[in-house]
Amino acid sequence: MGYLKNKTFGFYLSFVAAILALIGFVMYRQAGHTEAYIEVLLLVTVVLQILAMIVLKVAPDFKWTSLLLTANAILTAAALVNSFYTQVDFIGYVVSGLYEFATIKKFIISAVLMALSMIAYIVSSYSGFQKCTCKDETKA
Repeated sequence: MGYLKNKTFGFYLSFVAAILALIGFVMYRQAGHTEAYIEVLLLVTVVLQILAMIVLKVAPDFKWTSLLLTANAILTAAALVNSFYTQVDFIGYVVSGLYEFATIKKFIISAVLMALSMIAYIVSSYSGFQKCTCKDETKA
């Protein structure tokens, strides 16, 4: 339990963001037309989150770990933006009435999950993973 005692809100929020990205990945795989690189972006996000948690356990004073939050936000944003490219035709067909909404329902759910994951990573990047364990050097 000592591992979790000095973690910030950003640590827990980034964990939730990774879970949202993973669920978004599963939902995106069920969408009508998918691209492999979008799936890779979402999986790399989850892997980086797991790597960051391992690094925090092994080397808690490693300062570059917080940059993984920003990298995850960028990767999730790239996956979100690029995922619309694969669904433009289907969205157009639904809007014009040729297809039913069920055609793009899984994609819409995955896009919402990716957006929530991206927002969670952005918010968590401002608080970092753990509280400062700085020692006050002014006292003698």
